[in-house]
Amino acid sequence: MLLLDSNAEFTGTARNTHVLWRQDFEQTALGICGTPALQGNCSLALDSLHRQSTEWIIPARPGQFEWLRAYADARADQKEWDLNRMTQYVIRFRHGNDIVKARTIRFQRALDAAWPRTLFFDVRPPKEEFDSISITFLYYGTTANLLLDNARLEAFDE
Repeated sequence: MLLLDSNAEFTGTARNTHVLWRQDFEQTALGICGTPALQGNCSLALDSLHRQSTEWIIPARPGQFEWLRAYADARADQKEWDLNRMTQYVIRFRHGNDIVKARTIRFQRALDAAWPRTLFFDVRPPKEEFDSISITFLYYGTTANLLLDNARLEAFDE
């Protein structure tokens, strides 16, 4: 289902796996702390007043890894059918302030109402130069309340 958003899928055995970034949202600011949390005391909850998460920036360069896999636990209280209103998980490769490559998944595409799931998608790094990777979550007006938790970005080789 998520391949409709991202055209990359790694089907082999990952080697040299290491975590580049991890966020459990326990330190999330009041107002975007959704409860009851998927795990712990707080999960990220985006809504019309809080349309975007923090944008986390991770230093990275070509040749450090062959693939990325982005994970997050997610739960929506109802099904969202409008593709343009679905909450997005965005990975961007940057060179300075320029976006070299971006990949996005829409969470509600793969979620059933009130059924938590761990979702992931794979991304190949661009052939162009990049010096960082950014991660952010974006709200686009869904009425399906969505909670996110335990997000991480793993790098690995084929």
